[in-house]
Amino acid sequence: MTFLLGRMASHSCWSPFVRMTQSPNGQLRTCVYSPPLQGSYESIEEAFHSDEMETIRSEMRRDKRRPECEWCYRYEESGQYSCRQDINERYEGFDFRTQLQELDFSASNECNFICVTCNEDASSRWQQRVTEFPFFPPKQRQPLFSFPKVNSLKQLTLMGGEPILIFRKDFFVDLPPVEYFQMVTNASLRPPDYFKDYLSKCDNVCIGISCDGLGTVGEFVRSGWKQKVWERNVAHWLDFLGNDHGDDRQNGVWINFVISNYNVKQVPLFRKYCEDAGLRLMLTVAEEPKCICPSYLDPELKNELFGLDEFVDEILYRSDENKNEEYEEYTRYLNTFTPVPYEDIMWL
Repeated sequence: MTFLLGRMASHSCWSPFVRMTQSPNGQLRTCVYSPPLQGSYESIEEAFHSDEMETIRSEMRRDKRRPECEWCYRYEESGQYSCRQDINERYEGFDFRTQLQELDFSASNECNFICVTCNEDASSRWQQRVTEFPFFPPKQRQPLFSFPKVNSLKQLTLMGGEPILIFRKDFFVDLPPVEYFQMVTNASLRPPDYFKDYLSKCDNVCIGISCDGLGTVGEFVRSGWKQKVWERNVAHWLDFLGNDHGDDRQNGVWINFVISNYNVKQVPLFRKYCEDAGLRLMLTVAEEPKCICPSYLDPELKNELFGLDEFVDEILYRSDENKNEEYEEYTRYLNTFTPVPYEDIMWL
């Protein structure tokens, strides 16, 4: 079936028509922010062409607001640029058939960091930790599918864990270059030559580099992170990709900062740090565990933070639920294996 999503559609998204995501825990999704598909499938291609996906597409054609898309809707309402807006802009005005053209692909959860906003799904170091010292109930992992054999791929996003650890030279041998390539890295490692050789063949390359704080805050939130190593490798990426892309979201380097209770006080400082360094910044907010998201702080603490930053102000009052006790309990758990810089987190 050929169709055209209307230019003014307020809730629709192209993603279910052209994209699939394989998370590092083996779950398949319509995009990185949607909940997993419920069906049992034998391949990524089978899932893409399933009745379950067609149901989602049918509702998108009717511009129905889908609950799994709330992340993007909220992000847009706060004035930020969402994944939905990104893909809709790339396909705006196109009349095309349902076809797998974009893939977010993970082949492992191998990672060298333990980040407080992450879990065993996306980090092998977290997986080892929770096996030995559990805090949350263990999560089930599903077998990972192999890379799909499709000739229509236009965009590829390599996901971790840490992609530079996961995707070795043999992965790129027969991999055709794509029009759009994306990846998020913790910048603890420089990309090998074979990695850069492949990227050089792609038309557009966007690298997201994670950093969730400076100094001791950054070292706590992303255990394994060292600021000097990070800065050196960021400079390497900038030398490779250039630093003159302006607001172009399909090319160059973006710094990804995930706001949590542990680093929220540093948001203004980090904004200035990126501005002074000429780095482009993308702010997001921790979704799991919910107790470390500022939306669930004690009301008095929210009031204390209000006025700190425009984006922070917007996320503070998304929920009236108070998870401060869970937050303190989780922090005590973290402190058993990575020292909490209490002096830099004023309310603990």
